[in-house]
Amino acid sequence: MATSFIHSIAIYKNKRSEKILNFILNRKPFMSCPIDTNYLKRELVFVIWNNPCEAYINIRKQVEMSVNKYEEDDKINQIEIPHLELDSTLFPKGSSKEPVTWWN
Repeated sequence: MATSFIHSIAIYKNKRSEKILNFILNRKPFMSCPIDTNYLKRELVFVIWNNPCEAYINIRKQVEMSVNKYEEDDKINQIEIPHLELDSTLFPKGSSKEPVTWWN
């Protein structure tokens, strides 16, 4: 819900939305309760970064280093699963049906 709010503000791309996003970005403490807010901070940074406009020039400069850090972390944490070939000799070929038994 909070991320939806951030997105809905950012799309306006005007001075008023910049003021709201700047307030959220620079709030200390970020949240008044002791919960993990890293995902919200990350979302806020990328929302500001992905909505370039004249109004957001100053806050985009402020989040630029965070964007670079998040993107670098994403590259490091990205796991590439290699494609494995299936050895077809492990499975017997034939047209007979597999026997099925029922337990009572």
